[in-house]
Amino acid sequence: MKDLITNLSDMGILASPEAVYLLSNQKDPLGIVREILAGRGELLILEESDVNLALDEIQRYNHDVGVKGSGFPEPQNGSETFPISGNGSGTPHIAAGPGWNENPKSEIKEYARREPVLATDGSHRDVGLKAGNDVSEGIGAGVREFGNNSEKQEIEIEIGEDGLVENSGNERIESPTSKFGSATIIRNVNLLEHIEQSNGDAISLTKPLIPLRGVDRYRPIAAEYEVDIDISGDITGKSLCEGKLSDFSRYFTDRLTRLRAIIKSKPEMMHAIPISRARTKNSEVAIIGIVSKVINGEKGISIEVEDEDAMLQVFISKTRNPRLIKDVGAILNDEVIGVIGNVRPGRGGRGPSLYPKSIIRPPLPFRHNPSYAMQDVSAAFVSDLHLGSKTFQKTEWKRCLSFLNGKHPETREVASRIKYLVFTGDIVDGIGVYPGHDEDLDITDLFLQYEAVAEDLNSLPDHIKVILAPGNHDGVRKAEPQPALPEEIQKLFDRSRVQFTGNPNTINLHGVKFLTYHGGGMDDIIPAVLGLTYEQPIGAMKEMMMRRHLAPIYGGKTPLAPEHRDYLLIDEIPDVFVTGHVHTTQIDTFHNVLMVNASCWMAQTAYQKMRDFVPDPSKLPVVRLDTLKPTLVQFGE
Repeated sequence: MKDLITNLSDMGILASPEAVYLLSNQKDPLGIVREILAGRGELLILEESDVNLALDEIQRYNHDVGVKGSGFPEPQNGSETFPISGNGSGTPHIAAGPGWNENPKSEIKEYARREPVLATDGSHRDVGLKAGNDVSEGIGAGVREFGNNSEKQEIEIEIGEDGLVENSGNERIESPTSKFGSATIIRNVNLLEHIEQSNGDAISLTKPLIPLRGVDRYRPIAAEYEVDIDISGDITGKSLCEGKLSDFSRYFTDRLTRLRAIIKSKPEMMHAIPISRARTKNSEVAIIGIVSKVINGEKGISIEVEDEDAMLQVFISKTRNPRLIKDVGAILNDEVIGVIGNVRPGRGGRGPSLYPKSIIRPPLPFRHNPSYAMQDVSAAFVSDLHLGSKTFQKTEWKRCLSFLNGKHPETREVASRIKYLVFTGDIVDGIGVYPGHDEDLDITDLFLQYEAVAEDLNSLPDHIKVILAPGNHDGVRKAEPQPALPEEIQKLFDRSRVQFTGNPNTINLHGVKFLTYHGGGMDDIIPAVLGLTYEQPIGAMKEMMMRRHLAPIYGGKTPLAPEHRDYLLIDEIPDVFVTGHVHTTQIDTFHNVLMVNASCWMAQTAYQKMRDFVPDPSKLPVVRLDTLKPTLVQFGE
């Protein structure tokens, strides 16, 4: 029996005492195990029922073909094995294969299954297996009959306070009956040291009979739920701009029209009048328009505000109205604002001016009321992977893929719930993005960069749905909004597992609304607003929310395409707002909206070093959809 135990250990199988006992009485016990493995593909735990089912099939086959004695059917029709597979419920069944009777006359007996006997509450338990019952009743009450004889078998297991099994080699394994039903590899353990005695058929153990070696019972929670995705606000397939003057007019008219409607939702702005009418007044008025010019002078700030028909000068005195200047903050070119104030006629040939009492931006709720999913699943966010760059952090990325596959027991509580992996741009490093870019590339072919990403994503478990959106380094136009990756790139991926979308977009996952944007607009907002930095990108994200626009400044560093609809306008308040682009990590809330900047996966570049910017790479933000609670998983040092 000791030889059988050693052989099972070498095969990487955890076996129950009943299974070992039953196998020990067979002519070719390892042959039976190999047939079970061949049919199942992966055997988590070898139970008595597995052995009995195999023996039943052997007996039935021998009876059907008239063979005396025990033996295995020879493969037919080129099949190497006759599969014995699991049906996903934990109860084995026979899978029909070549040479098998798909409707066997003899009934296949099913045996009650019992989980390995492990205490998980930190206590020490003696477990008895006694004859007389047919079904296990909780931990420690499993009963089996072996032919005409019944033998008592006892298992004693030490469980540490952290719920991990302790062994004599000071190594630890996670209990197979822990929260996620997992078991970790034990290496270099002499299993025979665990056997105290072996008298005939009775075995007394102080440890699990056969520890797992390379076998895992990881069962992700997210696999229990169907995909639930709805994407809106995506430019893909809807681009209409041709670079004509009329395109620009339609673009800004759309921005003004939609943001004006939002501003008018405030009671004090309900009666706002067109600027052409306001110019003729000599009284208090309310107007709404686009900022076309801002001049910060010695005496005050001069702002030109225009709508479809006219323009009006707005002047804020630094001496008479310093509080308004402080409250309103930076006024950006091309943002839409409402103004309440008194109009005064112009002098010396100058037009009228409006002296404001208040400046109104598109309103935000004091405290957003977010939606929550009914399902216990999560979404994880990857930004700025930059695969193909010499500074791409390949080792850390591989660790992340391993984590997503549930190979790290200490983080399985997080990984188990991840249903969606969302990329928010700069999936690859691209080619020709800046002068001398080739010198910084490890993979100089754009398609090979994407092929490497596709290969990595193919290693993910089937239950994880991937969503890919582009950034400024990806193989699409640089002007925002960006469409999804082109067909010749998409076909490199398994499109049954990967969904492509543009930048920006709104992704509804199980009823939770995510606004995802690569973040190019930060390159204009951060320099324009005093106090903002690339190290603290949430500040720029708040400014975007306050203006209800992701890139309000036209003609700056961020290229914007004059589409007939402004896709960078924030119509609805999201539950979660996610960006990337600036290669750092930050999580915060603003008006009860969860804000996430999603790290990067490349080390410091020469350009960043020149600017004394230190990135914060190799971190994966994960958001629970049922609680909106964020978790940050770190894979670097």
